[in-house]
Amino acid sequence: MPEIQTGYIPGALGRIIELHETYYSEYWDLDYEFSREVAVELAEFLGRYDDADNRLWLVMSNPDTDDEREVMGSLVIDGGHNDDEEGARLRWVVLAPELHGQGLGRELMNRAIAFCEEVGFERVYLWTYEGLEAARHLYEERGFTLVEEETRQDWGPEITHQKFEIFL
Repeated sequence: MPEIQTGYIPGALGRIIELHETYYSEYWDLDYEFSREVAVELAEFLGRYDDADNRLWLVMSNPDTDDEREVMGSLVIDGGHNDDEEGARLRWVVLAPELHGQGLGRELMNRAIAFCEEVGFERVYLWTYEGLEAARHLYEERGFTLVEEETRQDWGPEITHQKFEIFL
């Protein structure tokens, strides 16, 4: 069974970008601008990463024959973001398709909300896309509500961006 670990490991940046790029290009036809934005914003986050108000969880594969593990998913709480929003931002939620339906997304969400409560964030928000039904179900199950929608064409096809939030 894959395991969840906290904190950055060498190579995680590239792998998180790859997981996003592979999934969103294959299933959503998003172009290279999407990958570039993920890369730039994730690198910026890692440049100011501090365990006091940020957290990175990685889903790690089972060890291979050389006892090596691969990053198979991630979730970030960005408590020190530089936008105008108050509260913590949930970001870069991704799991390799072969791990979907195993409860790992739910466990990542549980850890993220527990961290936010522990740190004392009163609000957590996220941006996602209309049509990611499994993710939406996970967010709503934890108490997030849809507060804003906006349709844009940023990375290829037109997509309805959805903002969810929860008050803790």
